[in-house]
Amino acid sequence: MADSLPRTLAGLRKAEAECTRCPLYQFATQVVPGEGPEHAPLMMVGEQPGNDEDLAGHPFVGSAGKLLDRCLKAAGIDRRQAYVTNAVKHGHSRQVIIDLSHRGGTVALSIHDDGVGFPVVPEHKEGMGLRIMNYRANMIGASLKIQKNPNGGTMVTCVLPLNGNE
Repeated sequence: MADSLPRTLAGLRKAEAECTRCPLYQFATQVVPGEGPEHAPLMMVGEQPGNDEDLAGHPFVGSAGKLLDRCLKAAGIDRRQAYVTNAVKHGHSRQVIIDLSHRGGTVALSIHDDGVGFPVVPEHKEGMGLRIMNYRANMIGASLKIQKNPNGGTMVTCVLPLNGNE
């Protein structure tokens, strides 16, 4: 992968397809890039592709995607207006659990899976996907936490404070 970060979605897709920086690519059928409008007002980020996504090459097309579609519909959000992606572009999970909750003045989206997970919990968040996730979370005033799932896989949690629109 080149030393400079890609500046376009096409450049990002090329970098993702060539990435071998962690061992996850070894278990994947193919890379699963993000999809949606380049300047989407909403970005949905999962942890890593599941088996259905790995085989199809598209994010959120399996059971987690069907649940996401139902949640978005219930919230009145058109998925075609969102950019949907995963922090990790290679993966092979058997089970993904998505939880969307409203507590007090916050909304929390948690995604847990039983996949390969990160080899080590990233301390410096140096990966491109992790930097993008943190940047996007900060843009909307949200906090982002990524950690190893004690039972295997990874947990990604994004908490967004509400501004009186509860």
